[in-house]
Amino acid sequence: MKPTVSQMMDKETHAVSMDLPIKDAIDVLVDKGVTGIPVVSPTGQVLGILSEEHCLKLIAEGDADYAAPKGTVSAYFDPNVPHVSPDMDIYYVAGMFLRERQHRRFPVVDDGKLVGVITRKDVLRALSDLLP
Repeated sequence: MKPTVSQMMDKETHAVSMDLPIKDAIDVLVDKGVTGIPVVSPTGQVLGILSEEHCLKLIAEGDADYAAPKGTVSAYFDPNVPHVSPDMDIYYVAGMFLRERQHRRFPVVDDGKLVGVITRKDVLRALSDLLP
């Protein structure tokens, strides 16, 4: 039997809202030790991902006065992130990661709501478990 997303995903994921100040979202990334976090609506629907790369652009494109980042998550997140379902097999997800090279994680969505996140490392862990 093929391993599924639900067997390998992180079920205790954190999420942020679009109206959260970007500084607070950066704090979540740092405090939780993650490189990306789903952005969700008030009803729990996945709207996209905010990654450390998106936040690094704040510095790279920052102002000359070294002012604190301004704005909310809505100005920085990527709304074009594919999501996966919990019953999807890991082999298919591995292929998605190869096709979608810019993404390191996919939100896991069930019945329209965020239920977890699966990362490249999760897929590698599944491979490691399968190999003799």
